[in-house]
Amino acid sequence: MLDSLYIANFRLFRELKIKRLGMVNLFSGKNGSGKSCLLEALNLYFGNGHQRLLADLIASRNEDKYPNQADYLDLENGLKNNPFRHLFRGRAFPPTSEDGIQIGKADQTNLLQICTRKTIEKNNQIFITSDNEDYIFLMSSREGKFNPISPINQSKNKGQPIYARDGYGYSQKLHHLDSYGFLDKNITARLWDEITLTPLEEHVIQALNFINDQITGLTFSVTTDLEDRRIPAVRIGHSYDRIPLKSLGDGAVRILHIILAMVNAKEGVLLIDEAENGLHWSVHPKLWAIIFHLSQQLNIQVFATTHSKDCIAGFHEAWLENPEEGAFFRLDADPEEGAKVMPYSLKTLGNALESQVEMR
Repeated sequence: MLDSLYIANFRLFRELKIKRLGMVNLFSGKNGSGKSCLLEALNLYFGNGHQRLLADLIASRNEDKYPNQADYLDLENGLKNNPFRHLFRGRAFPPTSEDGIQIGKADQTNLLQICTRKTIEKNNQIFITSDNEDYIFLMSSREGKFNPISPINQSKNKGQPIYARDGYGYSQKLHHLDSYGFLDKNITARLWDEITLTPLEEHVIQALNFINDQITGLTFSVTTDLEDRRIPAVRIGHSYDRIPLKSLGDGAVRILHIILAMVNAKEGVLLIDEAENGLHWSVHPKLWAIIFHLSQQLNIQVFATTHSKDCIAGFHEAWLENPEEGAFFRLDADPEEGAKVMPYSLKTLGNALESQVEMR
């Protein structure tokens, strides 16, 4: 469990520090206050800065699209147009002598660091490659042990690029649901296969009952189209008809993906961006109750964001039943730091909700 958080030089954050985190954490704030950036930073931290995660974060914001593809390897324009630059504050790579991005605990121990370096070392030996001095490498490190992610600049017609290695590995117990709330269809089916015929299956059915209390079963059926996809279908009551889950609305699909991701993240982490999307206000208390329950039962740390007062109220109701497990924060944009964070106690959040104080 990550009990505190420190982020520096990532996206809009110059420096952000949170002294205490809970097992279930909810962040609110206006658009542009840094909520999604915070989840991205956590994604990188728990995923050990893996190159695939970096590429996915850039692609999710269309930052991998730039006007002239040929500029990517151009010496003069390479640093300017290389998409990895968007991850750094100011959208520019830091000098090779600086620390770059830092993500970890508030006491700045066990930091994940993403920075630029001119040389690669292994076992205290510098890797010798042709024209190595012409490269600038994007590096990740844990405790000062650097691992190359990708070359981001090189001279024309000199040497060969050194491509990414697996580094510290990608955490398979990390699930990140973006603001659309949907996992890839094939991933969803695989997650269901992992828990079917186990006690965890009941948690999924219980969650779907928030949408329709007549749902008694779930399966993934192969479609008849050329894509050969597997889509979720449910059983209603005692009928043997397979009803496509999506016909019950996007809220049902949203809940399925949240709970499927969660029950497959045992001993891991769940990240949910804009947790309220697609859900009726009446569903939030029930959903947060099961999230708190599964978090404790399966030892899963949850980080979520929201714009919705109904979502916050539902979270508060579940937090009241689990006072030691939750934490709530509001992020506000700040011109110098990028963002400021305000923690709320259980009592303070309750008072704010009761008095209609804006905390979104």
